[in-house]
Amino acid sequence: MGKTRFAREFLCVPMSFESAYFNMDMLNRCNRTEYSYHETTGGRLFVGCDMASSLEEGSSYSAFTLIEEIGGKKSGELVYRDLWVKHSNSNKEKLKVLYRWQVLHGTLTLVNIEKNAYQSSFVDLVEDDDYRKIVSREFWKEGILEEGIYCKKLNVVGMATGGEKQSMNVGIPGLLGMFETQKLMFPAKTAYDVQLSQTIKDDFAMWIINPDTEKFESLGANDDISMSTFICVKGYRSRKRKGGFSLSAIDDY
Repeated sequence: MGKTRFAREFLCVPMSFESAYFNMDMLNRCNRTEYSYHETTGGRLFVGCDMASSLEEGSSYSAFTLIEEIGGKKSGELVYRDLWVKHSNSNKEKLKVLYRWQVLHGTLTLVNIEKNAYQSSFVDLVEDDDYRKIVSREFWKEGILEEGIYCKKLNVVGMATGGEKQSMNVGIPGLLGMFETQKLMFPAKTAYDVQLSQTIKDDFAMWIINPDTEKFESLGANDDISMSTFICVKGYRSRKRKGGFSLSAIDDY
């Protein structure tokens, strides 16, 4: 059962699909049966990392979103390609997700990471060359990389979000136009694709404009997926008019 339906039926959250800022019918129109998760086509790849606000038990989740640019820079079209959401205290586990994506999908044009408070330590870890080699050696044992081949360095930017995520122009609300124009699309080729895309949609469908406070807020327990999408798209927009990177996904040292 999706988070939206669960909130309405079991938590008695007073909302309807009509009151959702991101209407479900609009989101469903962004489905694309020609696309599937984990199947990239050579377009530029962007990652958004929403880090958990606390390492304490029961805190929010960390969410990583991978999006591919379709049809070149001028098209402005993006499609979801991968998603990782977990309550994990292991920075190395998160680091391995990013390197695994780069090995499996190709060079990540930009990894945009939320950098608030303690979360800045993860940015430092991603930039640590020793950890890159440690992860590479673990990939040798797991058969992900050929022995002697090292993961290529990630192109990382740390971003302090502050209250920006609720900005109507550049925050999560600013993604509305991308869904309305179907510039941000959901894979729907297989049953797995449909299910994973619905998980993302349910996260977005929890956002409303509170009629009492007139503030943009989520009725869900977590907003990690929509937040990681916002961070990802922000990274994409920062590179929209720039050329891609010629780095390969692996390095010989």
